[in-house]
Amino acid sequence: MKKLAGKEFRAMRDLLELPIPDSALSGDLVPYWHPGQNSPEVRYLHERRAALGGPAPARKVVARPLPAPAQKPFEALYKGSGTQEIATTMAFVQLVKDLMRDKETGHRWVPIVPDEARTFGMESLFPSAGIYSPVGQTYDPVDRDQLLYYKEAKNGQILNEGITEAGSLADFTAAATSYATHAEPMIPFYIFYSMFGWQRTADQFWALADQLGRGFVISATAGRTTMTGEGLQHADGHSHLIASTNPAAISYDPAFAYEVAVIVKEGLRRMYRPEPGEDPDVFYYLTVYNRDQGAAADAGGRRGGHPQGPLPLPAGRRAAGGRDLRCRDGHRSAHHRRRRQPAASATPGLRHGHPLGPGRPAAAG
Repeated sequence: MKKLAGKEFRAMRDLLELPIPDSALSGDLVPYWHPGQNSPEVRYLHERRAALGGPAPARKVVARPLPAPAQKPFEALYKGSGTQEIATTMAFVQLVKDLMRDKETGHRWVPIVPDEARTFGMESLFPSAGIYSPVGQTYDPVDRDQLLYYKEAKNGQILNEGITEAGSLADFTAAATSYATHAEPMIPFYIFYSMFGWQRTADQFWALADQLGRGFVISATAGRTTMTGEGLQHADGHSHLIASTNPAAISYDPAFAYEVAVIVKEGLRRMYRPEPGEDPDVFYYLTVYNRDQGAAADAGGRRGGHPQGPLPLPAGRRAAGGRDLRCRDGHRSAHHRRRRQPAASATPGLRHGHPLGPGRPAAAG
């Protein structure tokens, strides 16, 4: 019933044996009733709350920084792909596959995929990492005749969750906050079709930020894709605008494979080995593409604590031809700089066209 009348309230009082007189139930408002501070019920509630540490929940984080992974996986992308073309989606998957082999931190990676992992070229992870199933492999997969078949295992590392962005992001949140809830820092990455991320589950990303989650959110087949035969559902050009409203999201739109390596390496450092005074409670959002292109080598050097750090442009700068797309820290997107090809920067020694890298003399290009 939407609303109880006086008769129903009196029947409820009698059923619960509450010492409330009829006169208190004659009006429109029903009174609150308290059993008393010394009642068994209230004493039990106070005892349990005291055992939990008090009336307000406390967040206790045990500092447990992760060691830096080996340099080899990153250096493989720094070198470029030569004459072979590679998409940034495949570059990220290749990087994570190599990082998952790291002896110190490899077992802490948590790949999370809604729908279809093969779309992103992740079948190479099946034999080594396995797909998590609490009961193991209980069926013969349809691809059992293939070398890289769907291998499920009780100790599987991949969470392949089917068509459920909400469920996948719930997985991501659990792994992204395990450093606080279980004192076990994990490195989750959630990879999905770009249009099915912020556009569907932005409120969950806000909940993730409120819970101080850390990890990598990978928006694949972004921008102008080769999949428009399915319609425009994959042609995402606005997810960064939605992500820009979330203060915990550090967003990048990398153009080249080596930029993916630079961003992931810096993200691991900041989230899991922060410098004094640096906020580690962020998550990194990357848009990656399925269009193959030549993967340029990194010709830049290193600068300070930020390998190939973003260009130190003055606040409020705008590139020629339109507004820059910036990440949360004010660094411009390399992909958009490459496409617009603006005029040389007024900042001495810097050039707009050098993605994510420290400046090179304008005359060099």
